[in-house]
Amino acid sequence: MIASIRRHLAPNGVAFVSYNALPGGRLRQIVREMLLFQVRGIEDATERFDAAREQAQSLLDAYSDDVPAST
Repeated sequence: MIASIRRHLAPNGVAFVSYNALPGGRLRQIVREMLLFQVRGIEDATERFDAAREQAQSLLDAYSDDVPAST
């Protein structure tokens, strides 16, 4: 991919590569939306961060290694 960008990009051009493509990027979007829901109504940036971090940790704590990965 980088070689193709190098060949086709103008000398002073800028390339943007995003790894948020579907289907993998959808999981990131789901988690983001869940955290935004949890911090709705919290105005203070530090409080929002702390609340989002606490919720993310709660999600991690609830995750079980016994749950098989979907294929």
